[in-house]
Amino acid sequence: AGLVRGLSLLDATLLIVGSVIGSGIFFAPSIMAGYLQSPGLLLGLWILGGLLTLAGALSYAELAAAMPRAGGQYVFLSEAFSPLFGFLYGWTLLLAINTGFVAAVAVAFAKTLGFFVPGVGEENVLVSVPGATFSTAQLVALVVIAVLTWLNVTGLRTGAVVQNVFTITKLGALAVLVALAVFTAKGSSANFDPLLSLALGPEGLKVGLFAALAGAMSKALFAYDSWYTVTFAAEEVKDPERNLPRSLVLGTLGVTVAYGATVAAYIYLVPIGQMAGIAENRIATEAAGRMIGPAGGAFIAAAILVSTFG
Repeated sequence: AGLVRGLSLLDATLLIVGSVIGSGIFFAPSIMAGYLQSPGLLLGLWILGGLLTLAGALSYAELAAAMPRAGGQYVFLSEAFSPLFGFLYGWTLLLAINTGFVAAVAVAFAKTLGFFVPGVGEENVLVSVPGATFSTAQLVALVVIAVLTWLNVTGLRTGAVVQNVFTITKLGALAVLVALAVFTAKGSSANFDPLLSLALGPEGLKVGLFAALAGAMSKALFAYDSWYTVTFAAEEVKDPERNLPRSLVLGTLGVTVAYGATVAAYIYLVPIGQMAGIAENRIATEAAGRMIGPAGGAFIAAAILVSTFG
């Protein structure tokens, strides 16, 4: 007869954390270092990104508590402006925004799986027709999407349990990365000196300070995206007037702390002057490699698999 209000505060909070933490934190800091060469500014942008996300979360918390119905922005746009805007947003979300995002993350999962299964990759083409190819990476991506769809269709509890397990696992992976940085002492606190400066990286020198700040900030904000996902499931959250605002605040603050600690660990292990030059911006792999050697690559690949699947 309707949706089941079966998501607890913990479920809703982990839904936000799990939706936000994807592959960005494993690559974005290196890209940002190409714009800025100041440890303080780099860390500051991640904290500022968290505060901006919190501001959005507080706004959505009030909206979701007032209108705890399934649909998120669809509901808000329909009520605030007119059903036309909700209708247009809904179809755009279905045909481009969310489907494109899911496809991109699924392919990222498949490409990372190629680290352990060499046969999986975009270069391994199964079918080729003029103007298009279909690779093993795309096949794996389709299978992953189908499996996750089936898990969610089987019931609210199943989807929540899978989400919680993978979210806790990905948080654990980041915690291990930070803990290893502290306990192995393979880095240097001198990497934070000077803490604040206006030093620009190669990309920053091309565009100037203001554009460099904006370019770097965009990467951090991208890593914070999807914080609003719990509002889509507002009609499935228990006691939504209390739990939706709490989950939005707790989720965004939790991600901010996790991101800040991880970026600090990167800087401790890899001098910021070297960050931008890392191959394919794999800062997490480089940091893990400096701590535990070749096994670091496998650890980070597994962490990215867990993160993108979650």
